[in-house]
Amino acid sequence: MLLARLAAAFRTWPDAAGWRDAGLCLLAFAVLALPLGYATGLIRFQRAEWTAAQLVTFMGVSLLIPCLLEETLFRVLLLPHRNESVTPSSVWTWSAVALVLFVAAHPLNAWLLRPAARPVFYAPSFLLLAALLGAACTVAYLRSGSVWPPLVMHWTAVVLWKFVLGGPEPLFRA
Repeated sequence: MLLARLAAAFRTWPDAAGWRDAGLCLLAFAVLALPLGYATGLIRFQRAEWTAAQLVTFMGVSLLIPCLLEETLFRVLLLPHRNESVTPSSVWTWSAVALVLFVAAHPLNAWLLRPAARPVFYAPSFLLLAALLGAACTVAYLRSGSVWPPLVMHWTAVVLWKFVLGGPEPLFRA
């Protein structure tokens, strides 16, 4: 079943409605996240002072980790694909479980693998914004049946946060 989900999610290319829905989900996330992030200091309008090589490297690395990894784990593998025959209550249940795991993975990641990220990944404001992004990505995945819209949404949010919205420096240098 998991291999079938992977294949279906990666092979399904969203139609125009799928991309439109993803764009609306990303816009809704931004409308909520920008004022919340700004009010809590997690977002500040400040461009990172990166070289072009650093930006390109960050864009490439972040596409894989966290975006592709997390969207595969917390959307594709945990959520029923739209071609599966499941009840709406099952979709809601798995969506809630996946969202809780997605949010919990961030402080766990900081605790186990990235101690430098602890101040951010432990912050309630960050976890709230992660939950909002996870919910938006979940809706986009369920509507499109494709990994590509939530992947693009997640990547866009991460890159903009780190590059123009004052997110902490990446833990690598190009």
